[in-house]
Amino acid sequence: MRDLSTYAYHMSCILRSLIYIEEHLHENLELEAIAKIARISPHYFHRLFRVYLNETVADYIKRLRLQRAAQHLQYSNSSITDIALDIGY
Repeated sequence: MRDLSTYAYHMSCILRSLIYIEEHLHENLELEAIAKIARISPHYFHRLFRVYLNETVADYIKRLRLQRAAQHLQYSNSSITDIALDIGY
């Protein structure tokens, strides 16, 4: 039963961080700030994130930004520069 409660705690930490990242994707996201939202230390958060999502926090953020940029390029008439600035580059 302890393993299940640990897993649930980890998932709640990761979920809080994913929501924060999604809502602040256009901003400069720091590992320390995201870990604070998850309510765990930056080092432990980074380890958990990598284990559960199979990618680093930086890679995850980069992938989301690129996916968002691709959607904007496909479905809007905005310039590449405007899209890049909108998504945080």
